[in-house]
Order: sequence, then structure tokens, then C-alpha cells
Amino acid sequence: LSCFDITSKISIDLQNPIQQIEKFFIKNPLVKKLLIHNADLIFENKSEDVIFACSNYFKSMFGLSMYSPEYTKIALEKGIKNFQIPCNILDQRWDFFQIKESDVYVEARSVFLQGILLKNNIKLPSLISTDYLKAINKIDNISRKNNLSRLETLISGASKKYINSL
Repeated sequence: LSCFDITSKISIDLQNPIQQIEKFFIKNPLVKKLLIHNADLIFENKSEDVIFACSNYFKSMFGLSMYSPEYTKIALEKGIKNFQIPCNILDQRWDFFQIKESDVYVEARSVFLQGILLKNNIKLPSLISTDYLKAINKIDNISRKNNLSRLETLISGASKKYINSL
């Protein structure tokens, strides 16, 4: 396994963040990059402790798994240089120019919305079903127009020039 760079996520408990990160580092020596799952902690008083502990144990290979674009500015101000963000053909909320101007490494997640966008004939609650069908029709129309499979369309929708990995 040492030939792989393993990335993992952790939810930080603000009671003892340094000890928690230290324990994680000792128990998981193969993890090369640590992403903090609860990105909202950057608004907390102890965020500097978390950033210090992560940078101490994981050097520059730590970051935030973000769910909301408004965290971007504060994370950049605190010197965080690795982001994992939801990015797919339907979710275009992120200001990639702001992120890339700051020389940040960006990983995309939820490219296929946990596989839902790849499935045909999926049973969803009626409230979601209508929106899902509209989205799938839109994706399929884009695919036909560009002579691509749905998979290729979804990947191209997430692989912007600002994304470093999917």
C-alpha cells in the first residue's frame, strides 16, 4: 500500500483537537493527506490549534472537505491550501477563480452524486423524482449534442481547469 497516497477524512472534536489528530496520525501511518470533515470549525476559536496540529503531522497535506462556498475566503485567509468540494454538472456554486488565484489544490467529490446520476430507472420520492428526471434529461441532451456518453458528460462537467483531481 505504500505506493499509494491515501487521503482520509476526520471530524474534529474541538475539546481535544491536537490529541485527536496526534492519535489519528499514529494509528494511520499510511495516510498522506488528512481532510477535516467539519469545515465549519474554521470559524471556531480553536481553529488555529487544529491547523497547527494538522500542519505539524501532515505538513502541507491537510485540508478541508467543504460543503459551502462561503468557507472559501476564511479558509484561504487561514492558509489552508487543500480543498475537497462537491463538483458536478448540476452543482456549480464554487468560485474557482478565487480558489485558483490562491494556488490551492482542489479535489472534486460527488461527481456522480453517489452514483445516482449514472443510474436509469431509479425510484426516488416524487418530490425529488421530477427534478431528477429533468436533470437526467438535460445531461442526456448535452451528451447527445456532444456525442458523449452520460459518464463522459458528467466527468467533463466536473473536470474544470481548476480541479486537480476527481
